[in-house]
Amino acid sequence: MAYRNRELSGHGQSLHGHALAPRRSSLVAALLVLVLAAMLGPSVLQADDLDDLKNAVADSQSELAKSDKAERDILKEISENNAAQKKAKDAGKDEEYQRLKSRGIELKTSLSKTTTSRQQAERNLANKRGALRKEASKVAEEQIGAQGDANSRAKRAGDAVEIWKEALGELLVPPEIRKGEGLDDDEMKAQKQDDKQRLNDFITWAGTEKANIETEIKRAEALVKAEDKFKGADAQARLMNDAKSLKGTLETRNRQLSSSVKTAQERLRSLEK
Repeated sequence: MAYRNRELSGHGQSLHGHALAPRRSSLVAALLVLVLAAMLGPSVLQADDLDDLKNAVADSQSELAKSDKAERDILKEISENNAAQKKAKDAGKDEEYQRLKSRGIELKTSLSKTTTSRQQAERNLANKRGALRKEASKVAEEQIGAQGDANSRAKRAGDAVEIWKEALGELLVPPEIRKGEGLDDDEMKAQKQDDKQRLNDFITWAGTEKANIETEIKRAEALVKAEDKFKGADAQARLMNDAKSLKGTLETRNRQLSSSVKTAQERLRSLEK
């Protein structure tokens, strides 16, 4: 190691003059690779992160579609069962009526489970969208002080804002308190506890979503205030318009979310009486 250090400091040039130049060239080449990797690494990583998060959103959308279909299928079966019960009762077929009534109770239990699954799938999708928005908004804001010409930065920021907007989706709504007609005391108690859990789950999700939105509002505002940083870029006007529009949408979303949380808390209090 000491010998090699002497070479690099120039003391070994007279003994290894022909070998020193290639080693210096290799060192310069290696340093260039490291510099380029440092410059390109974050952008490539960010692109990969965005792609992974977009795929996660797509997967969650598929899961929600399955849960939604399962819930609709059971609702249809319950409707058919109710009609069959009425028909059997009107016809005086007591044995068939009792069988259909028992089946109806089973279907209601299944409906409760599928509804819970569907709401969980909705929250999972909302969380995945939130993660995608968080990364996209970060990438967009980073372009304010990033290296490169205004055109490339504006395009990068604009693409990120587009992903950000598309990932908003619809806000979840507070779960309803279900009616208890036809339920005995134990069934009513179980349903009440289930409704409490659903409302608490919503409130927990809403807290995370509200924090995300408030961060996103700050990032959108930062883009709007950084108009001069993209001066001369072809996409500057579009970027600014999109950032301003997105900021307004996020502020509206924040107000709606606050209202939804208030509604959920009121419903929860009514169940605790």
